[in-house]
Amino acid sequence: GLPRPDRWRDLRETALVEVVEVARSLDELVVVDAGSGLPATSYDGLDGPAREDLVRAVLGTADQVLVVAAADPVGLT
Repeated sequence: GLPRPDRWRDLRETALVEVVEVARSLDELVVVDAGSGLPATSYDGLDGPAREDLVRAVLGTADQVLVVAAADPVGLT
């Protein structure tokens, strides 16, 4: 995890995907909590990758995706 929310700009797509792939190669269940939505555009005007670009990169490696709309029984269905 990241120690602070503003640190996501320090991540790079290729490095994040590689970490996920290495964890998967260890026959471990890998859970990534993206914690953000996916708007139509990922441009945020800041240096580094947009958070949505990182989420898309990780989703591209996923075998399964669970979308939680709300943290209650209705949202989990």
